[in-house]
Amino acid sequence: MLRKRAPKLPEVTPEMWDMIKDKDYKDFVAEFLVTYPHSKQTTKQYTSALRQFGWYKHLQLNDKPLMKLTKRNMLGYISYLQKEQGMSVSGINLKKSALSSLFNHIENIVADDYEDDDGEKIYLQFKNLMRGLPSLINSPTYEKVKLTETEMLYLADEMKKSGNLLGECWIKVAFYTGARRAELVQFKTSIVSEPFPDDKPYIRSHKVRGKGAGEEGKQNQYLIIREAYDAIKEFVANRGYESDFVFTTGNTESNRVISVSWADDFCSRTLSPLLGRRVNPHIFKSSCVTYMYEVRKFKLELISKYIAHHESVDLTRKRYLLTEETEELDAMFSELRD
Repeated sequence: MLRKRAPKLPEVTPEMWDMIKDKDYKDFVAEFLVTYPHSKQTTKQYTSALRQFGWYKHLQLNDKPLMKLTKRNMLGYISYLQKEQGMSVSGINLKKSALSSLFNHIENIVADDYEDDDGEKIYLQFKNLMRGLPSLINSPTYEKVKLTETEMLYLADEMKKSGNLLGECWIKVAFYTGARRAELVQFKTSIVSEPFPDDKPYIRSHKVRGKGAGEEGKQNQYLIIREAYDAIKEFVANRGYESDFVFTTGNTESNRVISVSWADDFCSRTLSPLLGRRVNPHIFKSSCVTYMYEVRKFKLELISKYIAHHESVDLTRKRYLLTEETEELDAMFSELRD
């Protein structure tokens, strides 16, 4: 049975953060966030995760000082997230990762240098409390169902009919490139500054920041096939204003690049009702991988390297290839007959 999707935890507001009495914890969180470079999205997620734990500690543990926390306290927090909040394993693992990184910073950097008002190094014995905790067993929140090209074109056509040219472009480019939502917002109009070549089936995008550590992350160049190129070209030509970036909204007086969260709202509020099933931004990457494998007949190793931008083809096969088992078996026996 698929697990119901849990609602997001409420935001810890500045006023709530001020109510937390453990000054050390708040100081270490602030220091950690500025010491280690992360992407804007990761910084936002880590800030939220660390503040959520601070608020939990304030309410459930009576503001227990950081240096007196135990692994049992951390197990209690994980149990709270899983059983009382109904959070997914991936959501809990993000919070565990943020806390583990903070605790590593305290153990490896702060402990040898920090002194309290009496000159005592009270964190010398501090250890990463997330280390050695048992792993959680994942339970999927929903069944992944690929978008076919026919379904994608239906959605794009509905956007065009309603005058949502931005939505039409986003759908096509997300499907035909496999770029993540945070990468799509980096796409520049320079992609279509030159005519599409007659002698090649694709062009390469400029480099965009993908997932990865540090401010630079992993630099990816996406393959722009004719369908994606035409979608970008048409949108840029008809939106009515100039911008260096493709996915923007506004007018000649004021326009801006869409936020990363725009895609979540677009998929949940607009695309899901049209298709009659759950659609989210992540399914576009899986659908692209599957389309290139099933329809374009590209080798999975090349899809993994040049389209999915994965280090391992096993990751592409396990998480992003949504080929039905019967189709794989038919293909296998077809190869045997050949």
